[in-house]
Amino acid sequence: MIAVSTEIKICLLILASFLMALALMLLHLPNWVKWIYPEWLVVMVLYWVFIMPYRVNIGIAWLVGFLLDILYNTPVGENALALVLAAYFIIAFSRKINLLDFWKKAAVIFGLVVWCQLLPLLLSACLGKHFNFWPIFSRAIMSALVWLVIVLLFNYKRRSYFESYY
Repeated sequence: MIAVSTEIKICLLILASFLMALALMLLHLPNWVKWIYPEWLVVMVLYWVFIMPYRVNIGIAWLVGFLLDILYNTPVGENALALVLAAYFIIAFSRKINLLDFWKKAAVIFGLVVWCQLLPLLLSACLGKHFNFWPIFSRAIMSALVWLVIVLLFNYKRRSYFESYY
């Protein structure tokens, strides 16, 4: 009975974090803020794939990427492919990433967020569209900083909710 309630709490916490990230993605912001606005959904997916790859896995990453394709009005599969490859990277190298310190993990997340933003833009560049790299770079820096804050905030929650998963 207690294990079921813990399972429900974990699922609700994951769902609430995704809904919060989606709400933050849907905020209408001025153009200058969009240069430094983090990729909330990407950061949440990468966090949960890193913490619980058996709960938030490549399938969930694909669904969130598909949702990002719809939100950004891009061809279906661009963001989904980028997010699936980033989630696969975290799952495949999770043991090595776990050995890294706090700031090096943020550097890995920075690289993965750059990847998740750059792949759709490279695909559109193949179609002849021009893109600017600096918004990608600044948003990835902010996303890595947000990831650090999320790790610090959820660290307490992990101790109380996820003690059976250590």
